[in-house]
Amino acid sequence: MKMKRKKFAKRYQIIDEIASGGMATVYKAHDTLLDRYVAIKILDRDLIKDKVIVKRFEREAKAIAQLSHSNIIHVYDFGYEKDHYFIVMELIEGPNLKKLLANQGAFSIHEVVQIGCEIPVN
Repeated sequence: MKMKRKKFAKRYQIIDEIASGGMATVYKAHDTLLDRYVAIKILDRDLIKDKVIVKRFEREAKAIAQLSHSNIIHVYDFGYEKDHYFIVMELIEGPNLKKLLANQGAFSIHEVVQIGCEIPVN
């Protein structure tokens, strides 16, 4: 789905595609109401008729929204707009794990332990 430079849900200006997977596409957007950058995960339009997938998408939004930890992204919004289910989340800029591993190779044991210690357990 091409949404670049379009306004979405009346307040989010789509800037660029961040990632795309089998079920959804994630975009960088500007929240024009709160003047901040966000990530918007939009469920592929082809999947909105599958009630199981839509329920799973909604469950994902609700589950993440209930978590509160500095190392977990925050969910700001969830909704349905013009044949699109979406989750609006905190935008974290920088390379993803796949790019990091491709650029620098495997993490050292010290790095793995350091990262592991920051993973929330509750």
